[in-house]
Amino acid sequence: HHAAVIEEGGSGAMYIMGGLRCPNGPCKCRDDTWRYSFEEEKWTKLSAEDPPTPRYSHSMVLSDNILYVFGGESMKPYMYHNEVKALSLKEYGYEILRDEL
Repeated sequence: HHAAVIEEGGSGAMYIMGGLRCPNGPCKCRDDTWRYSFEEEKWTKLSAEDPPTPRYSHSMVLSDNILYVFGGESMKPYMYHNEVKALSLKEYGYEILRDEL
């Protein structure tokens, strides 16, 4: 239930954000964002001052070094999201682009 995108060109990388974690009990939404470098074969956690609300079943695209996250659902409280958040990969900082569409 996470979202993932692959960076084209350059050294190439994959970004993964959010999802559900259901180890041995109730599921928990995640808000973490990770970058996997294919060249280095290494994972790096990207931290932001204001990450998106933990969510799953969302969409994500990468354009001009900005990772855009849209929609999804979260638990506790259960809700649907109708916002676009952007993570500048140069600065690792999320900002809300538009709260409602």
